[in-house]
This record gives sequence, C-alpha cells and structure tokens, in this order.
Amino acid sequence: MNKVVVCGVNTIEGILAGGPDAVRRVFGDAVIASPWWLISVLSGVGRPWWPVGRLHGLNCQGVLSLAADDIVPSPAFQTEEGLRRVERSYRLFGERHAENVVAFLRNIPPSGPDRLVVHCEGGISRSSAVARFAAEWRFGLDPDVDPGIKSVDGMLFQPNPIVANRLRAEVGIPLISFAQTEILERTLKQRT
Repeated sequence: MNKVVVCGVNTIEGILAGGPDAVRRVFGDAVIASPWWLISVLSGVGRPWWPVGRLHGLNCQGVLSLAADDIVPSPAFQTEEGLRRVERSYRLFGERHAENVVAFLRNIPPSGPDRLVVHCEGGISRSSAVARFAAEWRFGLDPDVDPGIKSVDGMLFQPNPIVANRLRAEVGIPLISFAQTEILERTLKQRT
C-alpha cells in the first residue's frame, strides 16, 4: 500500500465532489477505512476550496493548506536584485512553510494504515517534493528503492528543488543536489 498519494487540484476537487465512492475508486478502500491526512500546496493566498466538514466525514484527520508558487531556480536568481524581483512577484516556499509541514507530519503515525494525500495545481512538482520528503522522513521509506508514493494522475514526478531542500534542511537531512539550486544557494550565501 502506498503511504503517500499525489494528485493535482482538479483530481482532488473531483474526488471530493463525488464523495466516498469517488474517494474509494481513486485512492482505494484504505483511505476511507483508515485515517488519512491532506496537504494542499497551491499558488495564491491559501485558498481553502474544500468543505472541511466533508473531509472529516471521509475520515480525513487533518488538512494543511499552504500558499506557495511553483518557482524553480533560474538565471533570475543569479543576482541579489533578480532574487528580490522574484520574491516581490511570487511566494517562494520558505522556512515557515517547511516548519508547518514538519509539524503537521509529526501528527501522522509513522506506522499503520494512515495515508497522506498531497496535492498542488498539477500534482507534479511541489506535491511530489512534499510527498518524497514525507515518505522518507516520516514513514522511513527509501525513495530510491520503495518510494511508497503513487500519482493517481499518472504524472511523472519532478520534485521542486526549493521545496525539497527547504524541507530537508528543516529536519537536518542532507540536501539533494539539483543543478538548478546552485544558482539560488550562491545568491542566498551572498546575503549573509
């Protein structure tokens, strides 16, 4: 059984609109039969689009809603001015986001039937970074051997490097080397 399920916002909206039968069809009976948790990472200002009461009726034990844009390091990060422009225009996944995710995950029992559902707009980048982190850190799975992660949309995971490494830094796990992050790391080091 996959401990972590990833999907896009359209999928989760459709599933929740369809009630318990739709949840069972996509996620399996285990989600309805056992407690599950939801992390939502969407652009914009924390737009909670789901009726929380309905989620609890589907055995959802908790919801964490985060507002962070899907930003990946680019040449704009090469200078302090470029980084400031990006930060003014977009909401980067920051330390506060990472703290909230870690605190939320600590409420989920690491063993047992509990599942985590993570979604972002497309179910590709931010959600897969959070899902991979949760599988490794909270559930003790080796993402390279048995990831324990399933995309119900059938999407190829492309973990957002900023999200992935902010989460890993929060709990002291060695960072993943992404070629894209070297530019951002150099610029952030220049700030200190």
